Amino acid sequence: MKGSVAPSDGLEALIRAEIERFHAFVAAWFRGEVERSEDLFRRELSDRLASGLINIQPAGPVLSRDRLVSSLFDGHGANPDFAIEIADVAILGIFENGHVLLGTYLEHQSGARNTTPSENTRRSSVLFRLSSSDRSLTWLHIHETGLPAS
Repeated sequence: MKGSVAPSDGLEALIRAEIERFHAFVAAWFRGEVERSEDLFRRELSDRLASGLINIQPAGPVLSRDRLVSSLFDGHGANPDFAIEIADVAILGIFENGHVLLGTYLEHQSGARNTTPSENTRRSSVLFRLSSSDRSLTWLHIHETGLPAS
């Protein structure tokens, strides 16, 4: 990929951990296993999303950051059987400036009350900004594509 360099300096592990941590929190939030706290929600989820983030849903709707955050926050405890498993995390490019990363992953959901079917798999891609000061990742763009049931 022109303008990119191979994953190095533990960035692949950092990205994998971020994706897994983010989704683990979402699942725990929907199951109501974590306290319904605006501070916790901000720290674990909304503060990690860029103000201009968009999320392209599997069926095509585009959610703004505010709409995504609101719907996630409102879902606290609404789905006690919800689970997410992350697999096949791959880094597609780390650009030379070290600030923008692109990765893909499979997201398998089970017990999803508001999704048809409730057992589903998505191939997702995410665009991150990497902070050079503390190596934190900010989610800039998420695109989810629903995969056919196997």
